[in-house]
Amino acid sequence: MTMAPPPRLRLDVERDPGLVYLDNAGRTPLPRCVLKAGERALKRKVRPWEGMGNDADVDDVRARYARIIGHDNGADIALCPSTSYSMSLAAHNLVRTGVIARGTEVLVLQNQMASNVMPWQSACRRAGARLRVVPSPSRTWTEAILRDIAQDDARAAPRIAVLALPPLHWTDGALVDLEAIGAAKGGRVLVVDATQAAGAMPLSARRARVDVMAASVHKWLLSPYGMSLVYIHPRFHATWEPLEFHERRRRGSDSATWDEVLKRS
Repeated sequence: MTMAPPPRLRLDVERDPGLVYLDNAGRTPLPRCVLKAGERALKRKVRPWEGMGNDADVDDVRARYARIIGHDNGADIALCPSTSYSMSLAAHNLVRTGVIARGTEVLVLQNQMASNVMPWQSACRRAGARLRVVPSPSRTWTEAILRDIAQDDARAAPRIAVLALPPLHWTDGALVDLEAIGAAKGGRVLVVDATQAAGAMPLSARRARVDVMAASVHKWLLSPYGMSLVYIHPRFHATWEPLEFHERRRRGSDSATWDEVLKRS
């Protein structure tokens, strides 16, 4: 996999002449322009009669994340409180719809970030499935993953139902070629935690045939803590359900009156 280097950026951030900050991959300093935008948003609460923003603000964020991950429709992006929440949402629905079932497997990498492991551990326990861990390879993660997929394809009844992967391993930056894996995945669901990559390297959910791609915003998306943006493939929109149920989760329920009895289509 070849990758063009990202453009060099010099961000207007807080600086301390007495130190060199090296933990940008863990948490980036908040740029001053983002701080000012946050202050403007908070000031809306000072005059609540003027409104607290509208859907245009949210739609702008969704559209921007869609562009970052190489997708063309912000309507396929959801806002969640964390990437572990986004993964829990995916895991819940893949169990609920029978994709993860007894005898199936969810593939993860050894020492993978917990946000893209723990939800699958829980899902496998609930469904009677197995967490399949790819051990640290002697060559590349991509080769090891493709080998596991090929071995699974050789079975009379393949077991791997979900590939839960990152674009790169958080411990050392070793790359995972999502496009090669997407080309080989067959009918498996590809779920990606892109927190370590979104905003720092080129991504294409479309070319990699990704089904779910989530990223926490406090790293290379240069935003505050407490939010994850997640792409969910349109084929899941009609059958998946939220983890929480309230008026902001159901279309039409923010109107003056709404129907308490759900109608089945």
